[in-house]
Amino acid sequence: MKKKLLIPVLLVMASCTNVTERWLNGMANFRELHSPALSLEVMKIKPQPEDTTTLMYTIRLFPAKEWVTGHAAGLNVQLRYGMDSCFSLRSGHAHVNANFIQPVNNGLANCYEYLVSFPVTKAIKAKKVQLVYQDKFIDEKEYRLQLNN
Repeated sequence: MKKKLLIPVLLVMASCTNVTERWLNGMANFRELHSPALSLEVMKIKPQPEDTTTLMYTIRLFPAKEWVTGHAAGLNVQLRYGMDSCFSLRSGHAHVNANFIQPVNNGLANCYEYLVSFPVTKAIKAKKVQLVYQDKFIDEKEYRLQLNN
């Protein structure tokens, strides 16, 4: 009798997650945004179960073909190495900058890909969060994607 009761209790205890893990699991796996100047794809990288301190995404930026044709000269260098302050997270008045941005060579024409990591802070944890992309090179507009519901 005790064994029958103990097994379900252990299963429930093993499946419990803390607030941060539930918040991280609730973040979108994929979001996309399109404008006349660019398209943006955001894909969540699944964290290790014990890592509740970072939120990582792969972000792909596709400038419009018309824009690329007229600005190809310095575009590669700018979009590869000038993106360090373009990505952030916002939740209400809280603002968290990326702590790691790495350009990724993916072999796709006119596609700029980045590995982006954000620290999970008390200011944004367990709240609705937006990924903010502040463009510096294409149309200099701010783009926002809701990451959780």
